[in-house]
Amino acid sequence: MAQYAAMISFQVAAERLEEFETLMLVEAPRTRAFDGCELFEIYRNAEGEVVFLEHWESEEKSKLYGRWRAERGDFETLGAFFTTPPKTSVYRRLDNAISDNLP
Repeated sequence: MAQYAAMISFQVAAERLEEFETLMLVEAPRTRAFDGCELFEIYRNAEGEVVFLEHWESEEKSKLYGRWRAERGDFETLGAFFTTPPKTSVYRRLDNAISDNLP
């Protein structure tokens, strides 16, 4: 069960949305296949705001993934699509006894 989650949001240039989505068809499966990734979903609204929702087995595995992407130069490739800097929010799972009793 995921112990660590991240939400990353950013704006993609309107004229590059189709190209971005094509790239995600290749890159999303690589993320999902990375050791420790339990969930990777991509959402987009009509204005081109994109959200990555990631669940990881641990923070350590998420960081290993980030280092792998950095070594490949993927952040530079992805950043070329952005019109705003990415905003990242990270979350740690609450104790199961607590989260199981939340409304």
